[in-house]
Amino acid sequence: MPAARFQPLIASESPTEFDAWALRRLTRWPDQRQLVGRWQSGPQFRLSGQMAFHVRLQRQVLFTEETYNLTEAELLQRFVDPWLAGKPIIIKGRTWVPERSRISILEGPDLTSTQRSWVQGWTKAMELSENVTDRFLHPSPAPRPDEELPALEREPHIESVARQRDRPLGEMNAANPMLDTASQRPATGMDVAARKLILKTLEGCSNQDTLHGFWGDDYANFDDYTRAVREVWLDGPADRLINVVKRAADEQPAAPSVGAVRRSEEAVIEAVLLYMPEPDFRVAVFKAFSKDKLNSTITRITSICRKRGIPWEFNLSDGFGWIGDEQVAASAVHPALSAIEDPRLVSAKGHFESARSELALGTSSALPQSVHQSACAVESAMKAVLKHRGIAYDEKDTAFKLFDQLVAAGLVPEFMRFCVLAAASPRNKAGGHGADEEPHNVPQEIAEAVLASTAVAIAYLRKLLP
Repeated sequence: MPAARFQPLIASESPTEFDAWALRRLTRWPDQRQLVGRWQSGPQFRLSGQMAFHVRLQRQVLFTEETYNLTEAELLQRFVDPWLAGKPIIIKGRTWVPERSRISILEGPDLTSTQRSWVQGWTKAMELSENVTDRFLHPSPAPRPDEELPALEREPHIESVARQRDRPLGEMNAANPMLDTASQRPATGMDVAARKLILKTLEGCSNQDTLHGFWGDDYANFDDYTRAVREVWLDGPADRLINVVKRAADEQPAAPSVGAVRRSEEAVIEAVLLYMPEPDFRVAVFKAFSKDKLNSTITRITSICRKRGIPWEFNLSDGFGWIGDEQVAASAVHPALSAIEDPRLVSAKGHFESARSELALGTSSALPQSVHQSACAVESAMKAVLKHRGIAYDEKDTAFKLFDQLVAAGLVPEFMRFCVLAAASPRNKAGGHGADEEPHNVPQEIAEAVLASTAVAIAYLRKLLP
């Protein structure tokens, strides 16, 4: 009988196909031996030349989505084809854009519901499966004459040309030979490497001091903190943090010395800082920085954020503040921050700063509030313009009515409606009104876009004040 694997089938399949060779083959995965008994008591599996596929989508460090037990056809249709075409993938209502996400594909046996649990699902999949991401996303090209030579026998420029040739057409000559690698690197976000770089800037403050300073009077210990993470961020981030810390703790040497134990403890503390929810990491860094307040630290952290495409800047008073990418920061957020210092925009300032704070918090309840506060900031700015221009309005007027009054007074042309009111519609759809509304699932990218549009509107409305 040829080499094969098992996969689900209807219960009427004949058990005679399940021979001794297959039983031996099945024991390659000890956790799957239970399937033998299940099959013999009521045959639910048959042998096949195919395996199951498991997929993980990841954005930044904390946001992941796993899908298990796919056939190859399902894998290609739902994930691989859209990914290669650059199209967004929608899973459980969440959108994953290829250029802002990472994908991993594993091939292995089907996972049971117990194995797919939050605590060990992807870890178990990696133990039992083979990573085949490159097979589907980066298939090896057919050998070419110059590639048949050993690498050491090729001229460097020939090898470089070969790599350029194998890129997709749109990526040819993408690198500028006059610039260094760091300046041309795509945005990484607040990934593990970026966090390590930021922690290095906290001179004189160890990771242990940073973590304990963050916990302070809010968390008694690691267990208390992970319970809080589970309550706020749900099971995924909490289980991921527990698994990473457990792996770090298990890597102690067989005969530990005092130095080895200390290094192991430092590895556990670093794991907590590197894999805690991103808003918590920003707070931990700010608390550690607040002890010494070194100006060089401010500059270095902001520089790291700019170089790695992280949409935050670091300042003395508030720590991390959202500013978007460099273009958004220069053309929208910084002008808005300057505009709201006008005492006539004090109400708009309160709402705008609240929107930035809620975005920094980043929880499922904070992001809708960020959208709501953004729209309130625009409404307050329009009311300020009407008030100081001597134009009557009702405090209960909606953003759309306030804009109509600005148009009627000849202060704003009608074609600026979508620019000024860009935050109003998302607020009505995603931000919600009132405490009795059901909570809305607002992705971070929507909250960021709404806040950026609010910054543009405020900077514009400030210029209409007399």
